[in-house]
Amino acid sequence: MNDMDAESEESGGLRKFFAGEFDLIAEVFSKSEQSFLVGECKWWKSPVGINVLKKMKQKVRYLPEQIDGDLHFVLFSAAGFTPELIELAKIERIVLITGEELMTNL
Repeated sequence: MNDMDAESEESGGLRKFFAGEFDLIAEVFSKSEQSFLVGECKWWKSPVGINVLKKMKQKVRYLPEQIDGDLHFVLFSAAGFTPELIELAKIERIVLITGEELMTNL
């Protein structure tokens, strides 16, 4: 049995394992609400597609119970995003940041 198997067998271990799979988890406060940013960084040579967003939405179920409330998704991609993901992001208010945008705004 490896370390990953041992951790997933412990109470809550599966939750800890999958929660560690996000590149960014941030708590955001405003005067009226508490929300969370969940993000992934992909430095691939090809654009990021809807499949990455779908996987993020699946992994959210395994976040610690303390992360409860309004969730916002952010994706960083060196190669940009597929047209399908760009359109979906507009509808679902998902933040998409390209490598070029990131480097320009430093």
